[in-house]
Amino acid sequence: MALTLSRKAVDNLGVRFRDRVERIGDRGLIQDYRLYRSHDFLSGFENITRAISALSTHVSGRLKRTDTVIRKLRRESSMKLSFMDDIVGFRVLVASPSAQKEVTQMLVDRLTLKTIRNYVDSPQSSGYRGVHLICNVERFFPGNNIATNLTFEIQIRTHFQHIWATTSESMGEQVKEGGGTPDQRKELTTLSEKIRIFETQNPEFVQTSVPKSSGHPVFFVMNYDKLKGRTVMVQSFHGDLERALIHYRYLEDQFSANLNSEIVLLAGSSEEVLKLSHMRYYRPGGRPLSPALDSMR
Repeated sequence: MALTLSRKAVDNLGVRFRDRVERIGDRGLIQDYRLYRSHDFLSGFENITRAISALSTHVSGRLKRTDTVIRKLRRESSMKLSFMDDIVGFRVLVASPSAQKEVTQMLVDRLTLKTIRNYVDSPQSSGYRGVHLICNVERFFPGNNIATNLTFEIQIRTHFQHIWATTSESMGEQVKEGGGTPDQRKELTTLSEKIRIFETQNPEFVQTSVPKSSGHPVFFVMNYDKLKGRTVMVQSFHGDLERALIHYRYLEDQFSANLNSEIVLLAGSSEEVLKLSHMRYYRPGGRPLSPALDSMR
């Protein structure tokens, strides 16, 4: 999709949403910018799978939802829209902590990085653990013959780290950001510590079966009913990102007033991969089963 916005105009657009003074048509402009970034959705998936093709991993990706982009702009007051790292995001799931280190190093060696955020060695206060790579990608805005660096994010998680993150997401966005009830915080803190101890003592333990992901993505457009806690529609597009984007935007517009509907665009080599990498959309209530760590010694 051709973008008519400059980088300055994109950042000004983000400021209007941050300050809650958006204009008629601004929501469509955010969609236009996000779809412009969709080129990185396809090329990023292919580059990641190519870089780690020798290893067994689950690779998936998603475009950040319009409402989630807006909430992040309002939550992080200094955020510039063109510098938002995770409008395009990928997830690499691995079977063990040792595999996590190996995958991380292979991606560091093969991709152009801006930042490494190691939340395994330095977990977030919420208890989240994982490795995030922020990758640079050169893009040209219309009318500008000088390339500018934009970014996308890769999350690298073990299966147990991913279970923790999905459990947190199932409790609501406020919990993911460090809020929630005392009982929810206690549950997540306890689970995070159990996983940390287990992974430290068992770095080679194979936590789940992880077959190799194909480098050829299938795109999935989903309608997730947050009230019912289940996905009510999945449409797949085999290698056809353009058609997936058209359908994605159509559904976003159709359900923009329905606060219970979450329209999502995901990529993976198969839907079986997504059932692991995005368990929230497949498990009842979005909640995964916690690992029985004490029985795995």
